[in-house]
Amino acid sequence: MRANELIDEHNIVKGLMAQLCAASGGRKAEEVSALRWKINRILLAHLAKEDRLVYPALISSGDRRTASTAHLICAEVGDLAHKWRHYLSYWTVARIREDGEAFRAQTIAVEQALLARIEREETELFPLLQCTSSNSSRPNGSANAAGRV
Repeated sequence: MRANELIDEHNIVKGLMAQLCAASGGRKAEEVSALRWKINRILLAHLAKEDRLVYPALISSGDRRTASTAHLICAEVGDLAHKWRHYLSYWTVARIREDGEAFRAQTIAVEQALLARIEREETELFPLLQCTSSNSSRPNGSANAAGRV
């Protein structure tokens, strides 16, 4: 898995979430709901990719620092898919109409949780992914005879 592909997906999700936060203050509930379902399709596919491929690969990389970092970040931000699903199911069109201010506040909270995960992954995790990928492309995934990678 290439970090650049994941970062591109992060940028798409960030843009859509910014649109959702802006729209949650004034648009029709149906339009906001449609945007949330668009984000849902992209976000859940992305999170599944990270949670099923990226994190397990780093945790089982054989490098103690990489595994520890991936495990720590996963423990801290790994429940985002669950939070997103709860947010999506709780805020029906009717609820959005009834309590737009609470919906907007919850939307901003979800966006902040998402941005925190993205920040951690891009600054701490993805550099390790790139190192792991370059090491695994070598025979036996190890350093050369001189001990250099």
